[in-house]
Amino acid sequence: MKIKYVLYIGITIFLTSCATTQEVYLQSGKKATQIMCPSNNMDDCYNKAGEACGTKGYNIFKKSIDGNYTKLTISCRD
Repeated sequence: MKIKYVLYIGITIFLTSCATTQEVYLQSGKKATQIMCPSNNMDDCYNKAGEACGTKGYNIFKKSIDGNYTKLTISCRD
């Protein structure tokens, strides 16, 4: 029972510390990426943005903070 509890806590911490991404579209119809990460670990957000766009780079279209989480909507540069 104790091992299950420790495993559950470990998985929960791991999942809440990672950035998640979702494909979205801007009003213009251009494809964008929405990245959500803990506000205390913005490096994860910027790393995911870099991975999504590679060497082209990206522009931050929108940034919002909701409690302990930050959402970035980015679009890759052409």
